Amino acid sequence: MIKVPYSKRRGIKRFLVPRKERRKKKRQIALGVAIGLIVALFSFVVFSIALKGAQTFKKSRKPIVKEEKQLQPITFLIIGSEKLKKGEKSEETSGLLVTLYDPISNEINSILIPKETFLEIPGQGFEKVGKSLAAGIPTAILTIRNFFGIYIDHYLKISARDFERIVGDSKFERAFLNSIQSDLTKSVRLKLSDKIARLNEDKIKIMMLPVTSIKIEGQSYLEPQREEVERLVSLIWGKRGIRKKQETKVVVLNGCGLPGIGGEVAQKLIENGFRILDIKNANNFDYEKTQIILYKNKKSEAQKVKRILGMGEISIRGMPQELVDITVIIGKDYSSRELEL
Repeated sequence: MIKVPYSKRRGIKRFLVPRKERRKKKRQIALGVAIGLIVALFSFVVFSIALKGAQTFKKSRKPIVKEEKQLQPITFLIIGSEKLKKGEKSEETSGLLVTLYDPISNEINSILIPKETFLEIPGQGFEKVGKSLAAGIPTAILTIRNFFGIYIDHYLKISARDFERIVGDSKFERAFLNSIQSDLTKSVRLKLSDKIARLNEDKIKIMMLPVTSIKIEGQSYLEPQREEVERLVSLIWGKRGIRKKQETKVVVLNGCGLPGIGGEVAQKLIENGFRILDIKNANNFDYEKTQIILYKNKKSEAQKVKRILGMGEISIRGMPQELVDITVIIGKDYSSRELEL
């Protein structure tokens, strides 16, 4: 009998196909369906695993970013608060610790500022840094930020007794456990105190601010040695690349004669990112208009000063010097407006 392919058979001829051949064809169809189902199931499983992996990866990225943020070095200002004596209204600080905690290297580097240190206090002029707390914590922070040229991330106010203990035995965890006032929550302080308590003693350093002793009107002051201070700040903050962009350096001169006006202008400028190098009287008090004298190519900064003060005549002087970027001479137009307010 001549074999004709199954696909070409018609009508009754199909029934003439041997039973063996029909079974073979059914097995082939069943096998094809089974293979198709297995491939479909395998593809579904692979897709599900891939999707779940992508979601897990996406979720796992958040803690990594969070952890990186937590590992950034943090600058703290630790303020020792002296108890008010009977009859006194203003609070003083027993000293300041400008502290850098680096959780990556597990180090603490701190600069101790004695309360007798003579610094420019915004709104008060040159005074012992112990007086900076009298105008509140923001003023104390501005004083340190302006002097060192670094930003303070957080502050901790503690008792004078705890301050002395920290300086004596370098137990910085006390500042976080016993803080009287802070911008950190209690839970964050507890976590930081636990981490800092685990640091090795050789990883904690407290350095005295480089100063020289001077006497003014019979009173003893400590004058910072600026070159040594800059070197120390660069060593601690600069080498890690976390020191902020160099701020525009400004000298404020009182050209109108109104007492305290220089400190008020200086505080406004510090709050807006400028660094005040000095506040003093001008060569005379007869300036009618406020002057903004620019020495370097920082016209945008001079315009910013004008916006902050609400006035000022900008002039450029090509003096080759590196110390000052801008000099502000306060005129009677500014002082009269302040008196009206």
